Amino acid sequence: APIALLMGPDVTVRGASLKVNGQPVPACLLSAASFRGASAGDTQVGRGVLGAQGAGVLLPHAPLRAGDRVQVSFGTTAGRVGWSFGVR
Repeated sequence: APIALLMGPDVTVRGASLKVNGQPVPACLLSAASFRGASAGDTQVGRGVLGAQGAGVLLPHAPLRAGDRVQVSFGTTAGRVGWSFGVR
């Protein structure tokens, strides 16, 4: 499942990290700076939508499992934003 951050139009997401059960895990970050669509038009629209929301979407490479403890951290132009949660 994607993990999303929405900060508003004046904030840019610059990076993110994901830890599961205390271990870093690979994830793909979609942001206004990194999004690439199937075409130049798709890329432009996707980046526009993400930028207008100050959004970052983090997609873990593997599904999260019940019982996992997850720590999320996004680097933004407004500072670092992070939280943790458990998977049911």
